[in-house]
Amino acid sequence: MAASALVHATGICVVAVCVAWLAIGMGHIRWVISAQQVLGESALYARELGIHLGLSALLWFMCFATWRGIFSGVARGRRQVVRARGTAITETLIVMPVLLLIILGIAQLAVNNLAGMLLNYGTHQAARAAWVWQPEVAPLDGGPGRMGVDDAYVEEMARLQVAGAMTPVAPSAFAGGRELDTEEAKMARALFLANQNRRPPFRDSGAHAMYLAEDLDVFEVADNLSFARALDGSSYTRRSVRKFTSAYQAAQVEVVDQGTEVGVEVTYWHQITFPLVGPVFGESRSVGGAPGHYMKMEREVFFIAQVPPNAKTPEQ
Repeated sequence: MAASALVHATGICVVAVCVAWLAIGMGHIRWVISAQQVLGESALYARELGIHLGLSALLWFMCFATWRGIFSGVARGRRQVVRARGTAITETLIVMPVLLLIILGIAQLAVNNLAGMLLNYGTHQAARAAWVWQPEVAPLDGGPGRMGVDDAYVEEMARLQVAGAMTPVAPSAFAGGRELDTEEAKMARALFLANQNRRPPFRDSGAHAMYLAEDLDVFEVADNLSFARALDGSSYTRRSVRKFTSAYQAAQVEVVDQGTEVGVEVTYWHQITFPLVGPVFGESRSVGGAPGHYMKMEREVFFIAQVPPNAKTPEQ
């Protein structure tokens, strides 16, 4: 009796660890263990742990009942059932990795298709931004560009359009360095957050959104992939801020002025976040300090250039 209970307890623990590894990843498991060692407050996640163990116990007993049915044999009337010991388990072990690969691959393929459509839109908006801002680079009265606009500023405006369009499909749980290059990028990130603030402060709501966005974008680097993290289960505010930063770091934009046409050439490194399928869809590299598998996506859009502006200020 004691041996049977020990076998069942061991089986439940093994199932619980395997499911936790697949669902949330070893990074979260190590974090929970370290938090327990430092804080000693198991009550913070006791309810979730109980639910997880209960579901793991149910899954274990389903597997045990299936295994027992295979090896015990069932007599039906006068017909003798020939038992095939271990056949179902062997077939399951063979089929399960392929099934997981297909399920995760379909999920990642759906995200990739959305990324492709959003990049088409983002590239069009980036080309429009370049079309609007590029004439301002021309010298005025023999000095620099109008209002201090230069080529780097135009490329930044175009890059922000790509980042904004790709935010919905950019990852939020996998990142490296979180610093944005320019104040314009920080302002754009704050706008994403401010749009979700139903009750902004009465005074200086812009500065409040800038500060809050910077605070929400600080978090640890994820060291592993998992199904739960790929689905981005964090809050909308935190998710949108982190997603915009990831999209900004993954976007590379070059403004091309051909005289008669003005446009952009965009390269976007779309991260493959679902486990197991990274080598299928992408190549191994590091983007924004976050190592992983990325799919290279390239687009270009050109518009007919505007009429060149006056080189001098018109006389009054």
